[in-house]
Amino acid sequence: MWEFRHLKAFITVARLGSFTSAAKVLHISQPALTVQIQQFEEALSIRLFDRDTRSLQLTALALEYMPSFERLLADYEALSNSVASASRGAHGSIGIACLPSVSATILPLAVTRYRVQHPDVRIAIKDAVAQRVIEMVQSGDVHFGVGTFDADMPGIDYEHLFVDQMLLIFAAAHPLAGVKRVSIRRLMQEDLILTDRQSSIRKMIDRAFSAAGYLPEAAYEVTYISTALAFARAGLGVAILPASMTNDIGMLGLESRALGDETMVRRIGIVTRTKRSLSPLTEGFLRVLRECCPNLNASLP
Repeated sequence: MWEFRHLKAFITVARLGSFTSAAKVLHISQPALTVQIQQFEEALSIRLFDRDTRSLQLTALALEYMPSFERLLADYEALSNSVASASRGAHGSIGIACLPSVSATILPLAVTRYRVQHPDVRIAIKDAVAQRVIEMVQSGDVHFGVGTFDADMPGIDYEHLFVDQMLLIFAAAHPLAGVKRVSIRRLMQEDLILTDRQSSIRKMIDRAFSAAGYLPEAAYEVTYISTALAFARAGLGVAILPASMTNDIGMLGLESRALGDETMVRRIGIVTRTKRSLSPLTEGFLRVLRECCPNLNASLP
């Protein structure tokens, strides 16, 4: 069995045409270099050099495979350098699964800050509903996720980041514009614009309504928050959306209200695979992400 030190020793000798010169470059003794070449020849079951007291030449077989040997060494050294750089946080990639509401608000800020120190790191963001975020983390498709907390998440560790409150969103001309706080009972009289049942928003809404003794029925069921806002702006009903996504609704001619005594909030946090360590690159990004969260919390009502 040969090792890469044997390959490097062989290529160094072949390039320099001298055991003495190669030993100096490799910082080993000439006898030690000779042993490495012999071990390499024995492992390959071929003779690599024709040598006498005056000359050193590659054998015909060694010459034939020399390009392959050189590519193999180059690939190994490139991989070693890449791994070493990644361990120092110099470059690499990070895969993130994230709720759309977070990827459109807090995540751009975190990425912007992170790339100041790590401009060469590639960041792949997969925005998805809560269940898909968990599935991508569980399968290893991403390094970590930003999603909601659920006690029934096998193989998942959760670290809390912030609480996102739900608000009622409607057109400025809507009758609810004259109401300060709205109860779930009052809300049942309105056409509701709700996200689909796979989203963490919808699941939280269903639980809150059920606890109050009601079953929410969607007049319009949508997938994207941008669609829900557009429907609300058109006066088609009342949307229930995260406060983190509604900072600029005034510019759209929309208003927001909180529910009365009932509270609808969702816990947002970092989700990772249990017993799986994260790379230094990912750990560094998570530190930045945690620092950005207080800014988001400060904007919540």
